[in-house]
Amino acid sequence: MTRPLNDEMALRIGLASRQLPGLALEDWLGILIRAVGLPLSPERTRRLRLRRLRDTGGKLLALYKDEQLREALFCLRGQSDVDMRATVPTPQPYREGDMPGSIRVACASNRSDRIDAAFGNCSRLLIYQVSVREIRLIHVREQHSLAKVEQRYNERISSAPARRLAWCVPDCRRSVARCHSRHRSG
Repeated sequence: MTRPLNDEMALRIGLASRQLPGLALEDWLGILIRAVGLPLSPERTRRLRLRRLRDTGGKLLALYKDEQLREALFCLRGQSDVDMRATVPTPQPYREGDMPGSIRVACASNRSDRIDAAFGNCSRLLIYQVSVREIRLIHVREQHSLAKVEQRYNERISSAPARRLAWCVPDCRRSVARCHSRHRSG
């Protein structure tokens, strides 16, 4: 039994396929499977070379220039110039009161519009306004590098543990302060 493709490998195969217009996806997958075997993985496709790809593709790849095939190989290896930020959906306008009874939710993301990261090390935050009837992406907030985040964190905190926690979760400042004062008096 073969493992299903993970999202990263499926994306690489799809991006590589775009470099070869006119080639059906089924044909492209067949060529890849014959060239590197199953399961299709980054490790296996990383070893694939132009000559092997051309030999395996035969007549199906005869119309394509070497440069097109090289671009496809770059995509398979995850070395394409595709900016994953370009695949993030555009936020929709939102004004307070547009969605009565809604809440705002932040989700951590590294790729596209997927919720696939932890808050501490994500590339972006996807901010959604969520109601019973609608879910609307209202803002995409690019995150700073982890080093910059740590630096900002260290600059903002004092020696009090409660203040450090309150900085991480600003909406909980009052609760944290109350808990901290109870702990000190208890």
